[in-house]
Amino acid sequence: MKPIQYSLALAVGAALVVAPVASAQAAAPVTIQTIPTTTVKFDSTKTFKAKYVKQKNVKIDKAVLKVVKGDKIIATDAPSVKLGKGSYNVRQTVVYRVVTKAASTETVTLSKGSVVDASCKFTEVVPLATDSSGTTSGDFKADCTPEPTADTSYGAFAAGGSYVDDGDGGTTLYFDDSDDGNDVSSESVKVGSTADVQDVKTTADVQGTKTTPAELSAAKTVSKSQKLTVKSLKEPKGCASKAEFSSVKASYVKNSYVANGDKASVVAKKLDSSGSKRYGGKEGDVTYEVRRYKSCEAGTVVEVFFINGKAGDKYRGPVNQEG
Repeated sequence: MKPIQYSLALAVGAALVVAPVASAQAAAPVTIQTIPTTTVKFDSTKTFKAKYVKQKNVKIDKAVLKVVKGDKIIATDAPSVKLGKGSYNVRQTVVYRVVTKAASTETVTLSKGSVVDASCKFTEVVPLATDSSGTTSGDFKADCTPEPTADTSYGAFAAGGSYVDDGDGGTTLYFDDSDDGNDVSSESVKVGSTADVQDVKTTADVQGTKTTPAELSAAKTVSKSQKLTVKSLKEPKGCASKAEFSSVKASYVKNSYVANGDKASVVAKKLDSSGSKRYGGKEGDVTYEVRRYKSCEAGTVVEVFFINGKAGDKYRGPVNQEG
């Protein structure tokens, strides 16, 4: 009986062997996240941008928002948007490309004697002098860097030669290994200055770096819609908020001393205080004054100009710019 029981145990054990678990599915190239409920200061806003995570091999073309509040479109294809208290429908859209082949760099060599256009920085300059033939010239040495191409940049090579006053406010450079002169500004021929020259022969092999850009897939788009709630802290008391200031009606008849805005008592109620008189006076039947109210925002003043007890104009802004 024992051999039979032993065989049965082996069979049962084999049946209980579990196949390896399949590897987790590869993460999406871009995953848009939910923008959480946010609380802002009273009468304030916060800047929102698309919220997402991406894999290292992904390049983002654009990440934008479409925001709707009720029936009103607040923003469309906006990289960012400022939102205050309220409920919004938000659609986040990210356009991306996947890197199919990484960028690469390689070292290349520009052989000695190559003719190049270059930018030359003067390292030594012998002042101009006039010789027996009447030629005014001097010698120079420079470090010259060949002009880069769209994908390759180069190191520098040492060059030298003579420079001649052209008699017309300019200078002609003659490089030792070049028959062609280069006209440059006379002011540029001094130690530390740079001049752009053409057709100069390299005096040594010049090393360069060639960059091959990454290859990318076709653009792909991923979107996500959500409801976003922006809450606000409670309104502070005893100071004028932006919303309260906006509620004040102030207007006057042009070229007259007649105001049609809120009465001073109404303004005081809207701005949570009667304010303080900044200046005022009376001309005939016209009484005028400017009253300043405490602002809920540091560095901001709130003022209202009254004509015969009615608001004719108002100001809210930086302290040093009030009228």
